[in-house]
Amino acid sequence: RTICKSSIFKYYNFVRPSDNLKLKLGVLGAKERRETYIHDYRYNLEHAPLTKVMNNSVFAEITYMLGSRTFFTLLTSSFYKKYALGDGTHFDNIFDYGRPNGNPTLDREALFWRGDVDSTAISRDTNGFITGDEGHVYEAFTQRSTFNIAPIDFDLISQLTPHHQLKAGLDIQWHEMRYYLNYLPVVSYRGPYNGVDDPGGFFDVNRYGYVFDWDQRKIVSLDTGRDCQKNPILVALFVQDKVEYEGLVVNAGMRYDYLDTRTDALTRETDPLGDDIRLDDDDLMPSRVYHRISPRVGVGFPVTDRTVFHLNYGVFYQQPNLQNLYVGYDYMEYQLPRGTSIRPIGNPNLKPEQTQAYEAGIVQQLSDRGSLDVTAYYKSVKDLVQITAVRESAALYLTYRNRDFGTIKGVDLNLELRRRNRLSLRLAYSHAYASGTGSHADSQTKIAWSYMHGMGQPPKIVAPLDYDQRHKVSVVLDYRFGPRDGPDLLGRYPLSSAGINALIRFGSGFPYTPTGSTSALIAGSSTDPTGPINSSRGPWNIQVDMKVDKQIQWRSVKADVYLWAVNLFDKRNARSVYPSTGHTETTGWLHTPDGREYIKRYGDLGKERYRVKEIDPSNYTSPRQIRLGLSCRF
Repeated sequence: RTICKSSIFKYYNFVRPSDNLKLKLGVLGAKERRETYIHDYRYNLEHAPLTKVMNNSVFAEITYMLGSRTFFTLLTSSFYKKYALGDGTHFDNIFDYGRPNGNPTLDREALFWRGDVDSTAISRDTNGFITGDEGHVYEAFTQRSTFNIAPIDFDLISQLTPHHQLKAGLDIQWHEMRYYLNYLPVVSYRGPYNGVDDPGGFFDVNRYGYVFDWDQRKIVSLDTGRDCQKNPILVALFVQDKVEYEGLVVNAGMRYDYLDTRTDALTRETDPLGDDIRLDDDDLMPSRVYHRISPRVGVGFPVTDRTVFHLNYGVFYQQPNLQNLYVGYDYMEYQLPRGTSIRPIGNPNLKPEQTQAYEAGIVQQLSDRGSLDVTAYYKSVKDLVQITAVRESAALYLTYRNRDFGTIKGVDLNLELRRRNRLSLRLAYSHAYASGTGSHADSQTKIAWSYMHGMGQPPKIVAPLDYDQRHKVSVVLDYRFGPRDGPDLLGRYPLSSAGINALIRFGSGFPYTPTGSTSALIAGSSTDPTGPINSSRGPWNIQVDMKVDKQIQWRSVKADVYLWAVNLFDKRNARSVYPSTGHTETTGWLHTPDGREYIKRYGDLGKERYRVKEIDPSNYTSPRQIRLGLSCRF
């Protein structure tokens, strides 16, 4: 489904100036170009989305021994990522998206976006704009970049007494975020644009830290003004005491988190722009700063010489997705009075999401070779972010609020048999339940949209979450020869330090909401649910991965050569199913009255085209992949 070209550069260096000091330096760089298959563009692949990603990072780490029982690690690092997604032909040439004659629409009979039979027929007029039917353009362009600096990541460990070990740490992160999303460059509210004098789709742009330069006709950085880059700061501080006494182990600690989005938020939720319908200084105020303290405690103690019991409790906070915190002020001023968009306005006052986790388990030594770990857990999550409609306002709009909650509970079983006669085994089974009021921040977009247009208060319904997988099993078998092990061939051991590893995974299906047999493949059609949210389940999946590798050493160079088969048996596992049937390849619509009318109208050719559209490869996980690799260590 995806053609990916990537290049990666890594460099690491270790320096030990003295016995007490160790210095580690590293640089990592990667570039990636992805051409992603989307089924709607099957006959229009030149306009399927193109993604370009660049990552660069550098770090320096110092480890210093203050004494025989105390040392600290100080890490400083920076990371830069630039991401861009756009049309496979035009990409960042945004003017070409809305060519003078607009773009083709979905052909009801063909069911796919139209595309040229001969792509060489594309031509340009005297102004450089594309003319003719070159296929449907991918309708949005996105560019974002993140520059992250962690000037201080400090960890201290000290064995204060034989019974007490102290751990403490400080982590500071500073971000520089830039964002440019042109939602519909293919159109404008006055029709397709015709050059610089008609900015067209450039009105519908959510941006900060970037601006479109009309002279250079490209996106450039913006470092000043109200829509300049965003610079959130995150700080974490923790301290922990590890107590060990006669087999009893207690880890008790406290963590402090600080989040400052460092931007302005709306002063009023209702009537946010006031009577003048403009975003003025009075309409904005500094966003909230959040401080959170979270305790953690873990206890482990032996019941017998072969049985150990462990118990853990902790409170954890997670920052909201930074992209949901911000919005361009120019875009907000433009969009709020219209109140017709399903695109939410970022909310910089979002609170960190909170999880309270409880865990209890027992480890039983079965023999000198094997052990069994049984752990039960329960997690309560609140302040989850969800899209929300604001109706009590002259400007109807969508935004994000901390309004969802969920629970996750289950039991994990882990059986481990240590290596004997070259063979080791690990078996893991998980039985879990995940339920809540929303699976992700945008899962209730349609519900919020309906409420915004006066269709009733959106309900709060607890249902299985999208990632609620009840049964999951993994088996790892590893057969490995040691040094100078295996068959002796004239004094050499060709299988020395070689091995074969098999990973077998299978699990139950994920939930989905059943719907009627209305076709979701034809423009203008809709689907109505026929059961509660996520009340049905997809099929079970199974996959086998296998890896054969051998370690080779030449002087000071150690290398691993491997052959890796992912999805060895090329199993067609379901990634998603049609909610009207629960199957991956049919909606069942052709057997409905509307479907029979469609066949009557378009004949066997229409039926064949519909079946081609139904068989969407994105409904399946990745097919078999064979990878040959080499890694070296100096």
